[in-house]
Amino acid sequence: MLLFLTLIISAAAFDKAVLKSGLHSAEGQLKLFKQWTENEHKNFGAKEKAFRFRVFRKHLKEIVEINESQDMYELDANFMAGLTEEEQKQWYGINITALPAEVEEADESVVLSSGPSSGSKLWREEGKVTPVKNQKSCGSCWTFGGMVAFEGHYAIQTGGLKRFSEQEFLDCTYEGEQYDGCRGGWYWTSFNMVKKTQHLSLDKDYPYVARDGACLTSSKPNGMVAAKMLETVRPKKSANDASLVQALNEGPVAMAFEIKGGFSYYKKGILSVQDCGRVPHHAMGVTGYTPEFFEIKNSWGSDWGDGGYVRFDRKIENMCGISNWLAYPKLQKTGNDTDDVTPTQDNNTTDKTCVDKDQRCQEWAEGGQCINNYSFMGQNCQKSCNICGCTDGFTDCTSWKEQGYCTQGLVEFMGVMCRESCGLCADVTCPAGLVFCDGKCQHEHFCS
Repeated sequence: MLLFLTLIISAAAFDKAVLKSGLHSAEGQLKLFKQWTENEHKNFGAKEKAFRFRVFRKHLKEIVEINESQDMYELDANFMAGLTEEEQKQWYGINITALPAEVEEADESVVLSSGPSSGSKLWREEGKVTPVKNQKSCGSCWTFGGMVAFEGHYAIQTGGLKRFSEQEFLDCTYEGEQYDGCRGGWYWTSFNMVKKTQHLSLDKDYPYVARDGACLTSSKPNGMVAAKMLETVRPKKSANDASLVQALNEGPVAMAFEIKGGFSYYKKGILSVQDCGRVPHHAMGVTGYTPEFFEIKNSWGSDWGDGGYVRFDRKIENMCGISNWLAYPKLQKTGNDTDDVTPTQDNNTTDKTCVDKDQRCQEWAEGGQCINNYSFMGQNCQKSCNICGCTDGFTDCTSWKEQGYCTQGLVEFMGVMCRESCGLCADVTCPAGLVFCDGKCQHEHFCS
């Protein structure tokens, strides 16, 4: 009965007053932490539970302090509240150290739209933005921020709003450079890749798996059937963010910024940070503006923030460096297209026994529960955690094995989420008519 109740609890936001009240006593803090573990479907052992409580309490103090210091926006004890700073960074994805980049000066030959710099332009309201997605704990925000711009410009040019493949960006942008795209990247490099290949798959054909793998462009159908990529436009920053506003008159724009002001815990309102820096940590897609704010689509799922979105204060010029790292693709229409926002197809259709036992498994997986609550997810959400048959659930499994975690330190976790790397596949029993090969149960003629 308890398990059933845990399954049906919905992830609910905390009330601002409740957070403040709960912070003032040890009992209140424990109650809030208990509610948070239920909301986020955590099931910690005693040692980790004590550790996570300390992390949660630290972030709770920060959240309440910022909430009390201003009334422009509100923070919440969301899924990030139980993650350490290092764990939170796995959800970012701009690696200025590994992939340095200067603030781009615009090509003077590029002429931006002469459209209005005041008023409002909200591409989401015009049907040029796809539903919110989730990058999971892979630092691939640069693929999602770039894709907001690409999908928007493609829809504007061709009339077809389509979900294109972030996984193709992730696998192929730095192919051959021995670089893991989950450590960060730049969206303009992906745009340049598309200009070269004139190819970008749909998400349903090349689904996101939250790990960098071999580039499969040549074996996937091209979703760019009605436009070709001409060039990458990188507007330079200007006074009053005018270049960003003008670029938004053309379509959505990819940007990077410095995380500050409790951004990770944002719930609603207009994020307004006076003392923010300009060192980029995270990428998102700007989807519009009003006189008061820029509307921005994040890639942490629709449970984060305001339905997956955040609003940046326009009254603070270049807040957190929003105008320093702008880019969008310039496309040329070659035909007409139709909408296709079909969700990602199931990668495990050959194994009909691989199913999720709860309809919210995908949502939990996108929220990081395959790591944070691996025991429960391993039993109930194998499909969403990509561990059907005996596949590794994470691209880092091989690295973790090399660090010895199969036999010490993280033995239980590795035995659930990294069985293939740890050599635990011999005991896999497949249903009648299927054989175990290539890490999963499937028909023999599908084996490589």
